[in-house]
Amino acid sequence: MYMRSLSRLLRAEVLHQQGELEEAAGWYSMFAWVRGSHWSLNPWSHYRRGQIYDELKDEEQAVRNYAKFVEQWADAAPELQEYVENARQRLEALAPDRAR
Repeated sequence: MYMRSLSRLLRAEVLHQQGELEEAAGWYSMFAWVRGSHWSLNPWSHYRRGQIYDELKDEEQAVRNYAKFVEQWADAAPELQEYVENARQRLEALAPDRAR
């Protein structure tokens, strides 16, 4: 099961890098409902979907996903805080009332 999740994540990452944004968002969205041992992929999927929707100029979806990511990873390890700060910066730019 874990290998299946990793292969889905890898597919989403490759599609994202290739500019297949809508298809990548679909693959990342599979992690929105993941629970149990694979739940750790859920926040990352929100971060990546925030980036994708930001690129697609879908501000509502970008804000929703960045906000969810910040909520889930606010207390993440110090080495992961750069992602949280990046998401906060994008929230500030897109929706200042939801940034903090």
